[in-house]
Amino acid sequence: MANPHSNPRSATLSNSAAPAPPTSGIPLASTSTMIHHNNIFQSVQTLTDYTKRMALQHDFNKVENCMQLAGELYEKGDDQVRAAVENIFVFSFSSLMFSCNTVEWRIVQSHMPSNLYDSYVRQILRSKC
Repeated sequence: MANPHSNPRSATLSNSAAPAPPTSGIPLASTSTMIHHNNIFQSVQTLTDYTKRMALQHDFNKVENCMQLAGELYEKGDDQVRAAVENIFVFSFSSLMFSCNTVEWRIVQSHMPSNLYDSYVRQILRSKC
């Protein structure tokens, strides 16, 4: 059996095996508030709430850290992890856009990984049909 750690890009994260995220730059009460090992949807909701709070506080360095984390989860996650990121984190972009002024929204957009931005555009296009 191949070592899943030999090539980090080829590893797939699953809901049951989601590692604790890097918490540098994302100060939360504890790692347990960030990752609920049995419920990736709660974890992504926590990340989403934190990201929105940091955007509204104009802490765009932390927004960038959150976007990178969500992008990695989306890229390396299994179907359930990807669904959680799409249905919670990416879905929240529209409400975040309406909470920000134009300049703030452009800054937030500039920190979105391309995979999340592409997912956001697909959501918008689907909703317009």
